[in-house]
Amino acid sequence: MSKALLEVNNLNFHYGKEEIFKDLSFSIQNQEFISVVGPSGSGKTTLFRLLLGLEEPTKGDLLLRGQVIKLRDGNIGYVPQKDLLIPWRTIIDNVILPLELKGIHKKEAYEKAAPLFVSFGLDGTETLFPSMLSGGMKQRVSFMRAYLTGADILLLDEPFSALDAISRLAMQEWLLEQWKLLKKTIILITHDLDEALLMSDRIFVTTLPPMTKLKEVQISLSRPRTMEDVMNDSSLLSAKRELIQQFRKEGEIFDKRIK
Repeated sequence: MSKALLEVNNLNFHYGKEEIFKDLSFSIQNQEFISVVGPSGSGKTTLFRLLLGLEEPTKGDLLLRGQVIKLRDGNIGYVPQKDLLIPWRTIIDNVILPLELKGIHKKEAYEKAAPLFVSFGLDGTETLFPSMLSGGMKQRVSFMRAYLTGADILLLDEPFSALDAISRLAMQEWLLEQWKLLKKTIILITHDLDEALLMSDRIFVTTLPPMTKLKEVQISLSRPRTMEDVMNDSSLLSAKRELIQQFRKEGEIFDKRIK
């Protein structure tokens, strides 16, 4: 296997006296699609904050292409659960914000962003305001903004959770197309097992703190996949059963803790 794009080595992290990660290690290859699932409070968002450089590990290394991820260095893109678009800025002005923050002149930023509107399915929205777009369209804008950071890894924190079922499926299919075209590495937090099975090369299952190891489920079904495959393919149904068993196990551990 080639050298990993992202390596997490012996990660330790505390919130106050609470130990979240203890000697946690894993790696992710270039252009993989990884989903992260697990119980609430198991450290999924904390892991994202560490990868984004918003928190520093108590101990251990987080390496991107072999280089330590430094505090707030901006080398990894982020798509939050809520789009966080600035309501008084037009769509194109929202999109170019990361370029402006890097000191790129507005005219040059426009030139970089403009050609992407067609491929992202946003052609004609450049001069609109966020309130004029649907939830799915806003998430496309958010994804484009993260892509324009130039980062090789994009972290997606439940980006479709607020969408209705039809819009969610459309956005899942759209994201897979973008991932294939843009050749990025994506790490997706989701609570939807079917979404994880549809999208992923591997699924990481987080455990309750202190987390020492990520349970990993490999998805062997070739691409392209459809939601019909998720419902009917024997290998995906087996993977889903494995995930459900893991969740039940974690639930039993949690129940014992609070008794």
